[in-house]
Order: sequence, then C-alpha cells, then structure tokens
Amino acid sequence: MNNSTKSHNPGRVVRRFRELASDRRGAGLVEYIILVGAVALASAAAYGQFSTKVGQKINKLGDNVAKLGGD
Repeated sequence: MNNSTKSHNPGRVVRRFRELASDRRGAGLVEYIILVGAVALASAAAYGQFSTKVGQKINKLGDNVAKLGGD
C-alpha cells in the first residue's frame, strides 16, 4: 500500500499528538534560552540608560589625569 493513498487513523494521530505534548525533553534548554534572552535585554536597556553618564564620568577622570601629568 502506498503512503500517499493510506488513510490517516484519527485515533493514532490524537495519540501521537498527546505523546508529543507530554514530551518534556528540551524544556530545560528552552528555559535557559529564555533566561539568557531576558538578561541580554536587561543589559541592553541598562547600557542605553547609563552609557552617557558613564562616558561623562570617564571623560572627567581622563581630564583630571591629564591635568596631573602637566599637559
């Protein structure tokens, strides 16, 4: 019998779907990826929020060091 002419058994399809739905393999990896993404988003937001202020502080410190050197 050819696979293309074979009729699908609805009970078998439902059973297979339930097996796939209850399969938890890879769930830890997905949770880890979500956590890494959340940390990346928080880091990007913090960088955007504080980058100007940090840059100003670094420039001010650099100016103070240059004054100490006598330049």
